[in-house]
Amino acid sequence: MPTQLLLVGIFILFLATTATPADRAHTLSPSPPPPRSQKAADEDIEAQRLYHLWISEGMVSIEDRIGEESIMDIADRYLGEQTLHCPRGGNSTSSSSGNCHRIMIYLSEQDAQKKYTPLEMEVTNKHLRALSFRGSGTENWIAKLADSQFNRFKMLRSLKIEGVITPDLTDIHDNSNIPDNVFKLPIGNLIHLRYLSLRSSKLVISQSSISNLEHLETPDLKFAEILWTENVPLRMRRLRYLCLCSFYGLSPFKIHASNNPEILKGFNAQNVDIQDFCELTNVQEMDAIMFEEKCAEEIINHISNLHKLKKAYIWTNIDRLFSQEKGSTLLRQLFCCSNLQHLLLLGHLGWKLPNYDSNFLKNLLDLRLDSSYLEEDPMQILEKLPNLERLWFWNNVFVGKEMVCRSTGFPQLRLLVLDFLHSLEKWTVEKLAMLNLSYLEIRSCESLGMIPEGLRFVEPLKELVIRHMPSEFVNRIREVDGRKGEDFDKICHIPTVTITGEGGSDGCLFSPSAYLIRVILG
Repeated sequence: MPTQLLLVGIFILFLATTATPADRAHTLSPSPPPPRSQKAADEDIEAQRLYHLWISEGMVSIEDRIGEESIMDIADRYLGEQTLHCPRGGNSTSSSSGNCHRIMIYLSEQDAQKKYTPLEMEVTNKHLRALSFRGSGTENWIAKLADSQFNRFKMLRSLKIEGVITPDLTDIHDNSNIPDNVFKLPIGNLIHLRYLSLRSSKLVISQSSISNLEHLETPDLKFAEILWTENVPLRMRRLRYLCLCSFYGLSPFKIHASNNPEILKGFNAQNVDIQDFCELTNVQEMDAIMFEEKCAEEIINHISNLHKLKKAYIWTNIDRLFSQEKGSTLLRQLFCCSNLQHLLLLGHLGWKLPNYDSNFLKNLLDLRLDSSYLEEDPMQILEKLPNLERLWFWNNVFVGKEMVCRSTGFPQLRLLVLDFLHSLEKWTVEKLAMLNLSYLEIRSCESLGMIPEGLRFVEPLKELVIRHMPSEFVNRIREVDGRKGEDFDKICHIPTVTITGEGGSDGCLFSPSAYLIRVILG
């Protein structure tokens, strides 16, 4: 793993012209980077966004690819390796990259009303590599700053303009009504740009100007409302990761087939032409929203032919799409994607899952179902998946009253989460079921009467979490005033049991085998 990943030395610049002595952080001069031996203060950052920054700096090498890993998989592996080498609280001995200069500008809504001076910095302009603007609503400073300053930053590799709304676009919701004099983001000359984030912004952009960015690998348009000045295909030869706005896209986004991204986020047939999508063959990870039955059919047909696809997150708001005969066939077709390792399905899946087939999701490791409203017990199908390790049920995945995990079922399952199964009254776990389960969580299943008897035979189970369950359920599994609950013996082999909310509102963590109880703080 490249040692440059451990970057220190981040320049933070606030542009307010006035600063009190008590607020020395608000200064027109960039602060010097900390010494190389000093670890930067903890700061939360979304892992995927961190990966994008690494990639934009050229720190993630495609030559390190193992098998058919995507560039994000490689970055994820780098982070895993760094976690092993530098655990929490430890000090890193890696030095920073002396070439990386970053400026972050944050302007609140009140600050936006102040007078700002031109951007000044002591570093040489041509070495500026990362620039971040964070707005908080309708602002006009970005137009003035961009027009006057962007041409100075020809070496930029990472540009973030987030939460910025062009004032002239407040009431415009169609690219046919764009005023002639409206500000257009001048990014066409930033030819070294690799990462462009316009999250939560509303801006006018020329698609041809983005196409000039021949090194651009990651355009992030999550929650962005982008008005395109022209309806031409977006051509980016090095495109690897494309994040679109799932809901708020105002103008269609045309993708040229030669782009072929590895990761496609926020796709729906309203923001991307379905035919453009069907020409993409290199996608390894994607999420898609299906609004129309016809589009759902085309999307699933194409997903079935994406032989590199490993992760798919699919949401549909088409009422009972999979309840119909054609929809049931589509769901079966999706379940036959043998290359998938991670699958999330959000939305109604009909009254039952398709009958099991030996080709069903045979390489699937992680399955998450949400709001499926299945009436027939899904366990009799899912327990046969040979490599399934993690299973999440969220929000009425199953609306029946009884669920059974049969003997020898779920041979590799290590994690099971049952959330908001409001109708579930009885759960049976047969002996020899889930023999590798190590983590179980039961949450807000108010009708469930008791812990299953068969749980006592799941010896590898290391942690049981009970959240927001009724007092009657909770009292059966814990000891109160020296009296063991009726189901205490079913869980006495589990090292850690956590109970929070409602019946366990005190929040206790205890080890039944040691009869040790302590209160969870917070």
